[in-house]
Amino acid sequence: KIIHVSEEEQYLAQLWAGYGGVYPLSVTYHNNRRVRQFIVKRVNPPSSSSSTSHDRKIRSYYIEANFYQEIAPIVHELTNTTALECALPESYSIVCTADDNDSNHSFRFLLSDLRYDYPDATVRLDELRTHTAIRWLSSFHSIFWERTDLLQRCENNNFLWEYGGYWHLRTRLDELEDIDTSSSSSWSSALKLCATAIDERMNAGGGMQFKTLCHGDFKKDNLLFTMDGA
Repeated sequence: KIIHVSEEEQYLAQLWAGYGGVYPLSVTYHNNRRVRQFIVKRVNPPSSSSSTSHDRKIRSYYIEANFYQEIAPIVHELTNTTALECALPESYSIVCTADDNDSNHSFRFLLSDLRYDYPDATVRLDELRTHTAIRWLSSFHSIFWERTDLLQRCENNNFLWEYGGYWHLRTRLDELEDIDTSSSSSWSSALKLCATAIDERMNAGGGMQFKTLCHGDFKKDNLLFTMDGA
């Protein structure tokens, strides 16, 4: 029996572009007064949003829901039964809603709180933590490496991004246009000039000889560590 639920109004993190926040949730159980900690991710897009960027964000939250429901259980099973180091939050409830016009989307994710096993949300990646992060990523890649059955199911059901990497120009046209080539930075001008060629090379058939799932936003803001850097 649950006797107390407390969701703090102070968010742990804001979502990009004012689309919501991530909040801690405490649940106290009656039988032993045990307290469990969860994470609630609330997504409430601004009602006035309407753009390619907005559509991409909405699609990304549906894909996040699909990932936790369809893919994360595979990762949990293997990390619990093998030596792979690939910790992920567990999902307990995911609710996705939209109005009758298929607009005004909102999302609620109830997830396990990894901060107690991995309390270090470091702002700096030293050599040790960089190696830890690379081990996690390589473990994630290995789980799905050449899993043609699973990859084909993902493709057929369209519940993950077709292109998992961050460099996918078709979803970054607004950002490409916003690159300022009038500044003194030769890097900006070169990137804008070469962007199409890079995109074609990254997505060429020859570059897809070995397929796996990849993390589309692997950065320090999305990583947690133990206090000793593991």
